[in-house]
Amino acid sequence: MPELTYLEAIRAGLREEMRRDPTVFIMGEDVGLHGGAFGVTKGLFEEFGPERVRNTPICENTIVGTALGAAMTGMRPVAEIMFADFSALAWAYGLANACVDGQDVLAVYDAVHAAVELARGGGGPSFVECQTYRFEGHYFGEPQVYRTREEVEEARRSRDPIARFGAVLVAEQGIPEGELLTLKARASQAVEEALAFAQESPEPPAEAYKEFVYA
Repeated sequence: MPELTYLEAIRAGLREEMRRDPTVFIMGEDVGLHGGAFGVTKGLFEEFGPERVRNTPICENTIVGTALGAAMTGMRPVAEIMFADFSALAWAYGLANACVDGQDVLAVYDAVHAAVELARGGGGPSFVECQTYRFEGHYFGEPQVYRTREEVEEARRSRDPIARFGAVLVAEQGIPEGELLTLKARASQAVEEALAFAQESPEPPAEAYKEFVYA
């Protein structure tokens, strides 16, 4: 029996199933010619083509949601999600990088401020990864069998960025609770107005789908 690394074994299993079953396809970030972040899918694009080895945008919700929909129609998708810190990918390009709690307003501010100062000082671009927790499912009504309701409720209590920052303003800056409530009411009104504007506006033309898309 040949000795294989974990990556080689996964690739061999994928290739075997894709040859056996035409409904199996792979989708994920850089899984095509690049072969994935760790090279798991290397060579599969050349053998099976872009229809069955599909590159996706960097959007986990899109990857998982599309895979779920494909599976519901009888396909057998393999969704690859980069699980390592994205910030580490910047090392290969010599970029300054940081990985911060994306639900901590001050941590995000400090990281972005440092990146801006570095750029203004001639130090070049930076890569800032803001890790967040998704309170909702990948789509409305998703069963979310991969986590419990208690986990989500605890995350809402302890990781809501607005509540966390509000607590800092009250405790460290002496902002009155009443002023926070006023700010929240103003923000809610702005959201409601924006939602009403979107719902009352005409649908954009089909040819506009490429506007503001840069990659």
